[in-house]
Amino acid sequence: LNDAFESITEGNEKQWSPDLLERTARHEAGHAFISYKVGIMPKYATIVARGSYGGYVISDNEREIHTYDELLDDICIALGARAAEIVCYGRRNGLASGASNDIRQATEIARRIITTYGMDEGFGIAAVFAEQLSGATAEMVRDIENRILSAQLERAVSFIENEKALFDKLAKALLDKNRLTKDDMEKILVSE
Repeated sequence: LNDAFESITEGNEKQWSPDLLERTARHEAGHAFISYKVGIMPKYATIVARGSYGGYVISDNEREIHTYDELLDDICIALGARAAEIVCYGRRNGLASGASNDIRQATEIARRIITTYGMDEGFGIAAVFAEQLSGATAEMVRDIENRILSAQLERAVSFIENEKALFDKLAKALLDKNRLTKDDMEKILVSE
């Protein structure tokens, strides 16, 4: 049923090489694993490539308001795939273009923390509008964004390094089955 639904909404499945599928499984397992580590159990994960994506993870992450720590968790989840690839392939080879949308999403959250939500003590509480983001203000925002993103990337790397065997088990299950439900992931992650 999932396959039929995804075929209709997103297009036919793309056929990828075993190496690319393995990398995609680690990438998506990174999102799912970090989501689990910050207390949000993923509902679904797939590495079946269709349309413009190679896979995706859906998590129970629907909040009306977001605290500072929850926003940092959201950044950590977004960067979980990059972290997984760094842990699995090294600091240099773990940098791949597949994380571009994740990085964009994480950067947008970091920017809202700084310029919209007034949550960065160093920057201050005042909102900053797009037309004000130039010169020294833009540089300051970019520096703070990078500080936030770097800290959350390292946090995600630590989560995966500290429980690499459990992460590998999740990635292997995703590679073997191509998709995992919440129940599948709970059996892997919670039963440990």
